[in-house]
Amino acid sequence: MKKILSVLCLGVCLSANAESPFLQRFGENLEDEQYVFQEESLALPALPDPQSADWVKLPLEAAFQGSAYIFPDSIVAAPDGSIRYIVNARSPSGYDNITAEGLLCVKSTSIVASEPVKWKAYAFGDTAGKRWITARRPQWRVLADKPDPLRTALYEAFCRNGKLNSSDELRKALHTYIRSVPSYNDR
Repeated sequence: MKKILSVLCLGVCLSANAESPFLQRFGENLEDEQYVFQEESLALPALPDPQSADWVKLPLEAAFQGSAYIFPDSIVAAPDGSIRYIVNARSPSGYDNITAEGLLCVKSTSIVASEPVKWKAYAFGDTAGKRWITARRPQWRVLADKPDPLRTALYEAFCRNGKLNSSDELRKALHTYIRSVPSYNDR
């Protein structure tokens, strides 16, 4: 009798769960096995001047050596669902390390069945030659594999509150995130 009740209870739970938010991915009701990321190739934007006033400083934890900036005009909601942007991780000595990157947000609200957050460097800025040097073997890297304050901040800005569908929404989310970091205005 206990076995029959357990099976019935399981069946009711599973059928109720079919429409649950844990199986919905940013407004789509998909099973995790159905999701396959198909990356799209996008042209790199022009390399921004590292001295431009358009860069926005990112609030990072104190352990981060140097400072980090994002170029807001570079933020793009790509057709493949990734987010593309340009960042500058300036060293404590003032050297600019500009990269064109992508970020893939978690594709499910279910922690157990979710795809991990990933990032990828597409190209590196050659500020002397004012050009991009494409990465030799760019690969998506799992964000949680090692501490990464810069990309963690970008995740908090772009991914924490679900999928944002446009570049304007992403820029607004970035500015909202920056204003929400309590210690940011104290630096």
